Amino acid sequence: MLELDKKTHEAIKTLCAEGDALAGRGDYREAIDLYNNAYKLIPDPKNEFEATTWVLTALGDSCFLGGWYTSGQEG
Repeated sequence: MLELDKKTHEAIKTLCAEGDALAGRGDYREAIDLYNNAYKLIPDPKNEFEATTWVLTALGDSCFLGGWYTSGQEG
């Protein structure tokens, strides 16, 4: 596994924490936007970074809980 630089890692954690707060209030569409922004910060090859796992998990959960079942399956 590759490691993210500290600045990128902190930015991803911040976006995901904000997304988690929104998802906790049921604001899934807004949470998805933040998770997508976090995902975009992960450099290629994305599958080489541990952060990809937890960002995509949060994204998939929000898609599912928001009722966007097809979006939650796309990858």
